[in-house]
Amino acid sequence: MIKQIFFWFILSILILVSLLVISELALAGYVKFINLKSKLNLDSYKLKGRAANLEGVGEKVFLEMDRNRDGFFKNNDYLYRPSALFGYEYEPNLGKINSFGLVGKEYQLKKDKDTYRILLLGDSIAATDLERTILEERLNSSFLSQSGRNFEIWNAAVPSWGVKKYALFLKYKGIKYHPDMVLIFFCLNDVGLDEGIVIYRTKNGLTSYNFPNSGFTKIMPINPLLLRRSYLYRLVVFSIEGYLGNGGRPKSRKEKIYEYFKMISDICKKKDIALVGVIYPLVIRNNQYSRADLRSHGLLLDFTKDSNWKIIDLHDYLSESERVSYQGEPGDEIHFNPQGKRRIAEIVFNYLLENKKQLID
Repeated sequence: MIKQIFFWFILSILILVSLLVISELALAGYVKFINLKSKLNLDSYKLKGRAANLEGVGEKVFLEMDRNRDGFFKNNDYLYRPSALFGYEYEPNLGKINSFGLVGKEYQLKKDKDTYRILLLGDSIAATDLERTILEERLNSSFLSQSGRNFEIWNAAVPSWGVKKYALFLKYKGIKYHPDMVLIFFCLNDVGLDEGIVIYRTKNGLTSYNFPNSGFTKIMPINPLLLRRSYLYRLVVFSIEGYLGNGGRPKSRKEKIYEYFKMISDICKKKDIALVGVIYPLVIRNNQYSRADLRSHGLLLDFTKDSNWKIIDLHDYLSESERVSYQGEPGDEIHFNPQGKRRIAEIVFNYLLENKKQLID
């Protein structure tokens, strides 16, 4: 009896593997010899020339990554490495990057009962780590810590990330750090969106593809090797992506962005995690804001109207002249100088202090 069960089990496995191989070969033959314009053709998603840069990162980063023989973008304090889920991420255990692939100070994953853990998400405005350092010091030196409570801020900021990557990071990585609060530093360009850029390191350098997998990644991470090598796997991923579409109607860019804000909100609601967003202004005069800047500011306010978002809009705290005085480098409209960063850290600290019953207690 046992031998018969084992026989049929092995036979079933062999039949299944055979069907998968036949299906893969059939799809490969169809695409290569019958329909080169098929959605399964890998080349149709390949980014070339100027389009091959990472969304929102800029050509320089991608070109530097491409020149490096190991496929990494080098900086004094960190390396970027290709990531199937985020396009790129930090290489752990290098410079200021800890073993979790996060910026700055590293803590034990296991959290003591008296520890209040804050997960910081953001792009380059948070990745400098100065605001985090000051805010953590202020929290731990205030009366909030007198009862024995210890505050930790885990800095998951990565330059040129946006709301899509914040949401995916929280879903697949950040939630595993057991945060009590998610704190997001929003730059006005964070409402940009890439659909599904995946970067591969090859013998000829880096090759990037923009796959239609934004819906699929909300369910589970893609397998980058299978996505590149298997026609059958692409058929499954793209079919699920099509099924997840809004009744066959292509979603607008605004709708897609809103979905990621909602993902963040839903995760925090489900896990009873406090959620605070900080909207950074530009360090320029009000009349220098472009229409796109004003639209992005409005979208950030609209997207965070959900009941469990607490918003610190720094436009309400910093006067026009004060903002301009905090400009980091001439011509840089985004980044604050150290004095401005200290001011912002104090604003966030005072807000958390004033709202401690809702957010911390």
